[in-house]
Amino acid sequence: MNWSVFLLIQLFLFGSFIESTSAEQLVISEFFADQPSPGAKNVMGSLVQAPVFSKAGGYYSEVFNVSLQNPDPDVRIYYTTNGVRPTAANGILYRDPLLIKTTTPLSAVATKNGTEFSEVVSHTYFFTDSILKQPANPQGYPEKWGTYDAISGTAIADYEMDPEVCNNPVNKAQFSGAFQSIPSISIVTDPDNIFSHSTDPEKGGIYIYTCSTGKGIGEGWERPASVEYFDPKNQTRFQVNCGLQLHGGASRLPEKSPKHSFKLNFRSEYGAKKLNFPVFEEIDATTEFNSLVLRASFGYTWIHWAPDQRKKAQYITDPWAKDSQLAMGYPSAHNKFVHLFLNGLYWGMYNVCERADKDFMNSYLKGPKEDFDVIKDYAEIIDGDLIVWNSMMAMANKGLQDLASYQKIQGNNPDGTPNSSYAAYLDVENLIDYMLLNFYAGNTDWDHHNWVAARNKTKPGKGFSFFSWDAENIFTGNTTDVTNENNANCPSRLFTKLRDNAEFRILLADHIQRLFFGDGVLTPDPVIERYMRRANEVEKALLCESARWGDYRRDVHPRDTDNELYTRDKNWIIERDRLLKSFFPERTNLVVNQLRTAGMFPSLDAPVFSNEGGLYNEEVELTMTSHSGIIYYTMNNADPRAVGGEIATTGVHSYKSPLKIRGNGTVKARVKDGTRWSAL
Repeated sequence: MNWSVFLLIQLFLFGSFIESTSAEQLVISEFFADQPSPGAKNVMGSLVQAPVFSKAGGYYSEVFNVSLQNPDPDVRIYYTTNGVRPTAANGILYRDPLLIKTTTPLSAVATKNGTEFSEVVSHTYFFTDSILKQPANPQGYPEKWGTYDAISGTAIADYEMDPEVCNNPVNKAQFSGAFQSIPSISIVTDPDNIFSHSTDPEKGGIYIYTCSTGKGIGEGWERPASVEYFDPKNQTRFQVNCGLQLHGGASRLPEKSPKHSFKLNFRSEYGAKKLNFPVFEEIDATTEFNSLVLRASFGYTWIHWAPDQRKKAQYITDPWAKDSQLAMGYPSAHNKFVHLFLNGLYWGMYNVCERADKDFMNSYLKGPKEDFDVIKDYAEIIDGDLIVWNSMMAMANKGLQDLASYQKIQGNNPDGTPNSSYAAYLDVENLIDYMLLNFYAGNTDWDHHNWVAARNKTKPGKGFSFFSWDAENIFTGNTTDVTNENNANCPSRLFTKLRDNAEFRILLADHIQRLFFGDGVLTPDPVIERYMRRANEVEKALLCESARWGDYRRDVHPRDTDNELYTRDKNWIIERDRLLKSFFPERTNLVVNQLRTAGMFPSLDAPVFSNEGGLYNEEVELTMTSHSGIIYYTMNNADPRAVGGEIATTGVHSYKSPLKIRGNGTVKARVKDGTRWSAL
């Protein structure tokens, strides 16, 4: 019998783990003999099969036993329950089933002859009652997390689940559902990998030396770990070994945030070369990942150092921005919320997210990942180089007001047709919608940083595209105006230079008309729908986040006198309702007026159609109305306005009476009043 078939049979014989997990949710390793033995008895090869657990990780309410099995009688199994990677030297020899009665990260390894080892496998078992009793000083974990960089003092460790939140009778009844309302991710690794105070690059803890400046101790530190994913709603799961790094910018500073972000790197040196799993539900999302980011969130959260941000915390602003860019039809990082555990300790609500790097571009813009230039923040290189970026910026700074320059940056001749002698630098339409998204949101921590751009050097297509990233500081005030951003070497500088061009301004007006009117992506109802999808996703889970971090600025590290225990009901819901009742209903019109004041949108209104486009079973009598000027329209998918501002010479009609629409087609119309044109 082929050994790989025997292994599969053994996996099914050893029980409930397989029963609760479908085949597509597992990555099953196949092992073969060193030498083929057709017609003879199979013998074990040099690879050792990992232990098989009789119970899958997940949430439990009753005490149970877990057995660890291996088909090879010569194999010994060693295990740990404290995160330490088990070996024959530091693990416990497995003899009998293990009693599991509290939240436990169970890790096991199989070894043969003391020289051959399987991969380490981890399964974490969660018990809500024990999570709520998480102590202030868990055994084996440090009381201090290092020193503050910008202020004097020591970063005090914080592990405790706040008793005031956890012991509240109303909350107690909700915690089980709150923990299972979103998926959970469990990271299991040697505690020293995270919390060691050693400065040795191979032994130091990544949570102690956070490398907040990007240089010095902690820079590039990566540690081996197990990561498990479990979704209680559909029982999907995976467990894979990977590399663990800290991630982020300002949130790495201990004085700014005690809750740091992580990056998971999937490489063959740890286990699987890639993670193959449908992490995100969206139909366009990839299922192959070289890395994932676990965003702790910083701006407008309960752990931020500024009280006004804590009081208005929503946690879902950055996901909303990414969702909105997807709704516009562009690639953007998919994301979802999870509960994160470190060695069984609850670490709070996190946002698992794709990282906008060359692997992301390979998945969504296509082309070999080595072909992409990926630029971020302060024109820093993520992948590739700055050669084309710098050329594009030089071209923009020289001026784009004339038609030839405007078309050249798009890779076109002056008449707008493609020019094969030079490639496109900039996807102008992507830039427009990216800027309008940030204008609408009122992004106050942008665009001197918090942006990503990418371009394929070999097949540049339309040129550099921009991607929403770290848009946490949005929705702060109904009248917030960021339309005049103009930062050197940033998207806003390109946009500002393009505004000098008349053809760009009319294209910009067309995009504003599409996004801010009718049922556009940035009109109230679609905005609220996307917001509420995220709000509903996290509402229950925020109870757990409140218990973990809601008391941090009151009980652990006060930064001012305005400290309190932050909760979902007392704080988050109030801000949610403000946005729903005031911000979203008013914001669209307010931003349109800002754009008009800034000269980005005509005062001449576009014509109003009596019927929106769509599917009709009967003849449509289409009327068009305007307050002034003459309506010009086409029915051949052409623009009534010619380049340069004249009326197009073919297929254009002036509107005089209702149009009878009897078949498929497109009607495009603008108002012309003197030399002024409306949006399309």
